[in-house]
Amino acid sequence: AILVRTYGWLVLLRRDGLINTALTGSGLTAEPLPLVYNFTGTLIGMVHYMLPLFLLPVYAAMRDIDQNLIRAAASMGATLGQVMRTVI
Repeated sequence: AILVRTYGWLVLLRRDGLINTALTGSGLTAEPLPLVYNFTGTLIGMVHYMLPLFLLPVYAAMRDIDQNLIRAAASMGATLGQVMRTVI
């Protein structure tokens, strides 16, 4: 599965790929951007690979938080940002 996803990103990001074709066709860039085999391509690939490994444990931990704590903080006047920073 990881091999197929990697190949898919290569097809999308190469010089004559879908993203560069759309960018040059719409006039946003004059020439294709180097999106593969550099920091940009590595960043896109690593985020795509690691994001589920990050989000699933965070979601599991946040799901177990008592909702009464969040409601109590909101009833005391806490904004959503304060609830996220303090309670969670």
